[in-house]
This record gives sequence, structure tokens and C-alpha cells, in this order.
Amino acid sequence: MNNKKKVMMLEGSSGFSFFLQEALLGQGLADQVVLASRADQAIDLLNQAGPYDLVIIDLVESWEQGMQLGFWLSDQQRPAHKVIIISSPEAVQLPDRNTPFTILCPPLSLQEFTDSVRLALAS
Repeated sequence: MNNKKKVMMLEGSSGFSFFLQEALLGQGLADQVVLASRADQAIDLLNQAGPYDLVIIDLVESWEQGMQLGFWLSDQQRPAHKVIIISSPEAVQLPDRNTPFTILCPPLSLQEFTDSVRLALAS
């Protein structure tokens, strides 16, 4: 990829985000992956650190924080961020709004994850 890609990921406590981060960096899909552990921290980074090409929210790992971040993103006037949500299919209902959210459901292979990220970044 010629363009520098910056990704934000809301992580949980299990450490699974480390593997997703390494997959993104190892596949050359991102030049920088910023991990946030709380919704308020992620929102501050999204407001202050310039544009991110993609935001990844793992609701399996961080349900409450992920929901807070997801609702904040869907309430933004500008759909500036592409978003991938990792969640069980029965656990999440997206608001009826024009949002750029993609939902991935476990069990999720790293190949499926990286393919989805590649597609999101290309669109």
C-alpha cells in the first residue's frame, strides 16, 4: 500500500487485539495501529490525533465500552471513519442510520479479518 494507513482498535482485556494488530501490521494493511482500552480514550484520540482510516470495535471483548464508542461514531454528523465491529450476530443491532459499519462474527479467522480490513480500506 502506498498510502499510510492509520487504524484505531478498541481492545478488551484478553489480549486478543494484539493478534489482530500484528495481523494488520504484518500484512501491510496498516502503518500504525493505535489501541484504546476505553471509549472515552478512543473518542479523545479520534478527535485529537487526526483522521483514522478505520476503527475496529471488538464487542466480544469490550461490550460496554464498544457500545459507547459505536453510538458516538453513529451520532457523528460526518461519517468520517469506516468501522468494523466484531460481535455475535444476535448481540448487536445497528441503529437505522447511514453508517459505514461492517459486522464480523466469531469464530473469525485472521484471514477473514484481514480480508475484511482490506476491503474496508479499499472502499
